[in-house]
Amino acid sequence: MKLRDGASSDYLGSLYVCLRATHFPKLQIRQARVEDNDDLVKLFEKQEEQLMEEYGEFFLAELIAAQDKDNHLAVGEVDGSVVGFMGVHQEVNVELLSKCFHLESFHGLCKLHPEDVCDPNPFISTQSSTSSRGHQDQWVEESLTHQKDEFLPTYKGASSAFCIQLFCVNPKYEMRYDIDKQFCVMTVPPMVPELPLLQSFYNVPPRHNSTFPQDLYVFHRVGLLINIFQTTNDTTIRFGLNDTETHNGLRTPSIHFNLSSACQHEFLPCFAQHVCVHQCACSCDPKTKILKVCHLGVVDHIILQDIEYCFTLTLQDIEFIHAQYNIEDFIDFEQYLPSEHACLQHFVLNPAFVCFRKYYLRELFRLSNSSSFYYQREGKTQGNMRHTLSSVLHSLVPVRPRRQVCYPLQELGALAPLEEYTLFHINRKLTLEPKVTVNARLVIVGASDTGMSFLETLIFSPHLHFSSLTLISTHGLPGDTPPDHVLNTFLLTSHSYSPELLACMPFHSHITVVKGKMHKLDRSGKHVILDDGTSVLYDFLVLCTGQQLQVPCPTGADMSQHPTNSEVPNTPDRCYTGIVPPNLFVLNDMEDCRLAHNWLQQNFLSGTGNAVVYGNRLEAHTIIQALLQLGISGSRLHLVEPPLRVGPSCFNNFAIEEAARAALLQAGVIVHSACLLAHWSDGKQLRHGDLITSVSFTTDTKALSLPCAVLFCCYRRTVDQTTFLALNDAGLVYNGGLVVDSCFRTNDPVLWAAGPLTTYSRRYHAGQWSHSCYSSQELGFQLATTLLPLLDPTLELPEDLTPEMDCLLPAFSAPKVKGGLLPGGFHYLHIAKPGIDTYLEAQMRLPDYGQELVTGSASEGNYFRLHINQYGMVETITCLSKEELPVGNFLSLYGCHERLLNNLSSRFHEGIIPDFYKFFKQSWCLAIFHDRFQHLGQELRRLASTRLVRRST
Repeated sequence: MKLRDGASSDYLGSLYVCLRATHFPKLQIRQARVEDNDDLVKLFEKQEEQLMEEYGEFFLAELIAAQDKDNHLAVGEVDGSVVGFMGVHQEVNVELLSKCFHLESFHGLCKLHPEDVCDPNPFISTQSSTSSRGHQDQWVEESLTHQKDEFLPTYKGASSAFCIQLFCVNPKYEMRYDIDKQFCVMTVPPMVPELPLLQSFYNVPPRHNSTFPQDLYVFHRVGLLINIFQTTNDTTIRFGLNDTETHNGLRTPSIHFNLSSACQHEFLPCFAQHVCVHQCACSCDPKTKILKVCHLGVVDHIILQDIEYCFTLTLQDIEFIHAQYNIEDFIDFEQYLPSEHACLQHFVLNPAFVCFRKYYLRELFRLSNSSSFYYQREGKTQGNMRHTLSSVLHSLVPVRPRRQVCYPLQELGALAPLEEYTLFHINRKLTLEPKVTVNARLVIVGASDTGMSFLETLIFSPHLHFSSLTLISTHGLPGDTPPDHVLNTFLLTSHSYSPELLACMPFHSHITVVKGKMHKLDRSGKHVILDDGTSVLYDFLVLCTGQQLQVPCPTGADMSQHPTNSEVPNTPDRCYTGIVPPNLFVLNDMEDCRLAHNWLQQNFLSGTGNAVVYGNRLEAHTIIQALLQLGISGSRLHLVEPPLRVGPSCFNNFAIEEAARAALLQAGVIVHSACLLAHWSDGKQLRHGDLITSVSFTTDTKALSLPCAVLFCCYRRTVDQTTFLALNDAGLVYNGGLVVDSCFRTNDPVLWAAGPLTTYSRRYHAGQWSHSCYSSQELGFQLATTLLPLLDPTLELPEDLTPEMDCLLPAFSAPKVKGGLLPGGFHYLHIAKPGIDTYLEAQMRLPDYGQELVTGSASEGNYFRLHINQYGMVETITCLSKEELPVGNFLSLYGCHERLLNNLSSRFHEGIIPDFYKFFKQSWCLAIFHDRFQHLGQELRRLASTRLVRRST
């Protein structure tokens, strides 16, 4: 460009300008004509089949001919060629949309009317301007949780919206974008990738019981404003609550906006408290936390004041984030000053301005002199504070927590970590990076480790936003209930998702949780029917229900004939499908444990009856320990073990089995071995509410009968009967498990499955190999990795496997982990290579087994066993200790070479290492336990290989 008169080019340099119109010509918009039909058919070529099914064969010609005052069709031209088409319709069924979607923030897309009922509380005024209500009425917790009774507003006013009936534009021009309507609505099939046009629309969340087949997008006319920011010349934004307030001689902006009653009671006091605190702090020390408020103006008599406020983080907060979260996935932490980090507390944004949310954030970055914003969201069990960032949460990225080294908290003292929370983040660079919205309806059935790992992988994809993730679970998300040591004792743990880790996961912010059990599966209609009749639509269905402990069906042996186990008339592996007595418990999750615990406190602890635990699984020992912790005498506890059918015992270690049996006897627990359940209550037919009074068993020699006040069953894990019937009735191939191929696919192309629920197809000749042999957490990750190319438009679709490759089973390497608290106060942990369970004695006889290193004694509670394979790698870790175990540290040992562990093998054989517990507490081990130690090893290997290449050249 030319310089102004008097300007020197030596000082200013040269300025070059590139006009957008040079590369992207402006579209000429005109009304559609019948002659445009041939050109428009080419535009709709990819969607032709779907549109013909919806509208008929000659739909375009008919639509053009049917134009009137309520139907308008427009085409966009470039150099006389049609490159875009849009059809708008004045009539919108706002009543149907209001029933299916949360449109409260848009006043139901209707004009104001005196008889509108917008709030279930009659004392709340309904006359306020709905355009200024903002997204604050749709809190994260309310819009993303399953609610049975939901209030539906009533709107009497006329429709204030029109809809885009058809829209298509040539990909080369798809970045383009006086009517008396306020809203433009558009419904889009979920499987259609989000158009650039829709990035300016607001995706309205559906109601929990909605069966509307498409996604709803809404755009408000104020989104067309060019200049929306109004700021003073002074770059420092002052704060206040009253028009007449002044601070240092400057008048402060006032804060008025319409809030729901819930928000008024929680947001406004919090806001006022921060203002008062920070006003005092600022007057004393200019370096203290400063409140920032962005204040907007008024357009067309609508109050558009939107509130954001944040405060700078302390150095301790910043260091905690750096140490506890993988924030360096998004920023180079060392390049940021402490003053550039800030924490967002509230962000209340009118949904009409959602299309400008990233502009708001950029402006907030500028005004606050910050470069990195964080949002700390407490877990559901940590507090009841409602969250106001639902309107901008889409733009933030969740930050994955880091695996921590396990330190004794009493030794850390003041350096102990702070309370965990879910962390979201955005920086200046991320405001310029668009996210890809995936509207495909993904429904996951089962909150197992597999299902949670699958969801975790999707949620932590930073460039993707999944708008419709639904989890169907019998008792909701794990970790929703407050941690309870006694309840945790009842259950085994895989150490995949601890309560501390779940508190750092953004599941509640990204997932719609539907409590219920899958009752039926309609594959043709693509919806899941729950036990309460609710229907959940899906585009992709992922089954991760796993296997659960079931109520065993008594064999029905005639006890008067004194039968033995070999003479029972029915197999003991059948599942009981009748009325379950109130004092019979099968513990599969925390909710089952809570119900059992409440029943025991009310009906058993103060009595004298016996508790019978039936099963030879590891769960039987943890249940016994939980009952002992409740104060129940060991003489009232009976452990009845069925005979081993196939495979090793639950411990598969003779030393630990002896210690566990000795602990039971020392506690006074009575153990009965090789027994099969024959009857309860002497075989009487129990009605609803009747209690079990006795249980009868057959043995290898004589019958056994025990009085029983409560019965715990942990006999066998299998697929739930209701789940099996739903899969079988839907026509899915089932052969001892849901049949899948090597890529987790069933015989339905949109239905995927993983975990213990499944089994491999017979064409793989897999034998006993199934997903039960592997880590459920790794299976969930691999399932998400396999499914992502079908959902993420930035990834290429994988090529179909060749027949030779399709015959191979996938390889998994993560270890299987199990642990629990056993009688005697023993903490048990077993980390092993994935595979089929075989007898330990048989494994040790193999010539390539490797070596076994053992310190301590199981009976004394300091047992530590390491199995080093023939390559010197740690392959199995077994611990039995009376002290709490640093599980995270020991998990880091799996797969390490013994030389990396300070020449572990040679030093053990030399007698230098008498106790592995003390050995792995030494300071040199802390580096190995660090979560980034493996990355260090990879980097060192890369540098070493680079140096070798240089020497060879």
